[in-house]
Formats: sequence, structure tokens, C-alpha cells
Amino acid sequence: MYDFFWLILFLIYAAYMIDFFKQGRYPDSFAIAAFGKFFIVGTIISFLSIIVQIYKKMVIDRIVLGMNLFLLVGSLVFLGNNSTIAQYYDTYIRIVPFFCFFVVGLITTFYTPSGFIGVSSDDKKAIRRASLKLLALVIVGGLWSLLIKNYFNDWFLYVAMPLLIIRWMYERWGKQLRGEKVFQIKW
Repeated sequence: MYDFFWLILFLIYAAYMIDFFKQGRYPDSFAIAAFGKFFIVGTIISFLSIIVQIYKKMVIDRIVLGMNLFLLVGSLVFLGNNSTIAQYYDTYIRIVPFFCFFVVGLITTFYTPSGFIGVSSDDKKAIRRASLKLLALVIVGGLWSLLIKNYFNDWFLYVAMPLLIIRWMYERWGKQLRGEKVFQIKW
């Protein structure tokens, strides 16, 4: 869970900054600079997390890889200073992380032996099935974030909750494939 800390920190910071901007405390130019710098810091922290995983010879966490892509694209938008792309990124900020997860999921599901679920196992069929289920969950989470915004204006409902559910299922299905005990509720 240590590698997911920066995502939680990013969401808290984003909610805090959005609240400040809604109250009109800072001009828009400050918002662009503040978020741009935070994307760069988030990218650096994310890369450090991946380096630690490589050093420990772990399978790279696919969720961290997806968030790294999200932060890297945000950093490049900020550094490129392209207002058209920045406007698009800002308008669809709630869907961009899911798109990044989807890209990472497609590539890892079909081109790596451990799949999107990130588990080394001899049962390739189970890995493919779990990876496809996780990919479907990412699509549902992205659609949820895109559509629920029309009904609720709560960032937790349309961004944080789907990300936390995806992370929870990633961990749960990964443990099941590794043969570890998973908490289950019996009905």
C-alpha cells in the first residue's frame, strides 16, 4: 500500500486546491502552476516507487504504472505549455486516469506473461481471465466517472471511489491467483 500513498496524497491535494479555487482565493494562473508542479512531483514519486519495485525484483504494480502514465501526461502538458491540450486535460480530468489504466491494461494483458493483474503464475488462462475482468472494471469505472458527474458533484463519488474499488479488486484477484488467503463474506 506504500506505493498507493502518492495517489491518495494527490487526491487530497486536488480536492483542497479545488476548494480554494471555488472560493476565489487564487487567480487561474496560480491553479495551472500549482497543478503543473504537483504533476511533476507526482511523476517523480511514482518513478521512485517503480524503481523500488524493480530493485526488489517485484512485478511492477500495474495500477502504479497507470497512475504514472497519468501523471507523466499531466507533467508533459504542463511543461509543453499547450493551452489546447491543457484545456482538454482539465475538462476530462476525471476520465484521463481511467484511460491511462486502460492503455496499461491493454498492453500488459496481451503482451506480458503476468497480465494486467501483475501475477507470475503457471495458469496463464486464469491470469488472462483476471486481467480481462480488471480491464472491464477499469472501463466501468471510467464510464461511471464520466456519467455520474452529471448527477453528483462530489469528487469522491466520481474519481476516488472507482479508483479505490479498482485497487481493491486488483489486490484481491492478485492474492487469489497467488494462492493467498482472501477475506470472504459468506452469505
